[in-house]
Amino acid sequence: ADPRQVADLALARLPASSNSFSLANKEISVVST
Repeated sequence: ADPRQVADLALARLPASSNSFSLANKEISVVST
């Protein structure tokens, strides 16, 4: 699976209060891959 798709799906499942942290983590994950 595309890491970006996985990150998007994970982000969609998290509470709105966690979105900013998750978005930052997603960006880190995309850069890492």
